[in-house]
Amino acid sequence: MTDSLSVAEGLGRLTDQELLRAIVAATAGRPALASVAAAANAISGEVPAAPGVPIPAEVPMPVDVPVVTDPTAAAGAPGPTGPGLPGAVPVPDYTESGVPTFDSVREKIETRSGTAAGRTELDAESPAGRTVAEQWDERQKAAKSKLDEIRKSMDT
Repeated sequence: MTDSLSVAEGLGRLTDQELLRAIVAATAGRPALASVAAAANAISGEVPAAPGVPIPAEVPMPVDVPVVTDPTAAAGAPGPTGPGLPGAVPVPDYTESGVPTFDSVREKIETRSGTAAGRTELDAESPAGRTVAEQWDERQKAAKSKLDEIRKSMDT
């Protein structure tokens, strides 16, 4: 078996169309990779090789995609990651070992908390939210009057 680094280097030297043809050829006859083949076919503009293999709707057709010779040179773009791949760039909110930083976790918590508080406010201000609040108040008043009635009956 060939070294994965040399395979990656070889694939990196291919043009986009050559790479797409290689992906289609490599995934032919592999049912588990049928969606990858369909996506490669959709991107290259060709008809899927196997009938009945759907083209995934979430695969966008490329429009004026800039060609970057070195993926790690793109500003803000994380480089290739994995064992044996040189120049792996860690994601900014994670340590090199893949653990999220405290700042990123704090930011996620604060964002989710703010979103939840905003949703609660919006729900309370909607007509349905006001109706629910009014029903709650009515139930609380009814419960209080029933409790007072029970207390009076126990005193006598």
